[in-house]
Amino acid sequence: LPPCGAAKPRFTLIDFGLATETAGWRGGDWKTKDIGGDCRYWPVSSWKLFMFGYRYLQQDQQVLTEYIHNLDTHSLVLTCVQLLVEACSGQIPERCRALELAWQKYWEDAVRFW
Repeated sequence: LPPCGAAKPRFTLIDFGLATETAGWRGGDWKTKDIGGDCRYWPVSSWKLFMFGYRYLQQDQQVLTEYIHNLDTHSLVLTCVQLLVEACSGQIPERCRALELAWQKYWEDAVRFW
């Protein structure tokens, strides 16, 4: 983000990974499509698919639903939290301190492991 008062804002396209057609994805293409994107933003379901394959995901309906329907939502929420925490200037309000600490812990682990 540009500093406040900057002449022109800059915009960036965020691509969370693999682009695919919705109908095919929901019809089962998710079983054979490669996993893409920045793994620091992956949900647990992506890691389970990566490690154990699609049959493992099919054993847990909640994890399967997350993978099929909420991949971008998960990544977008992490990006929003990152923006809230890292774009703040000055002292973080006390009510937001827990979010900042949680983000710092998450990001330390994400960059250390991946």
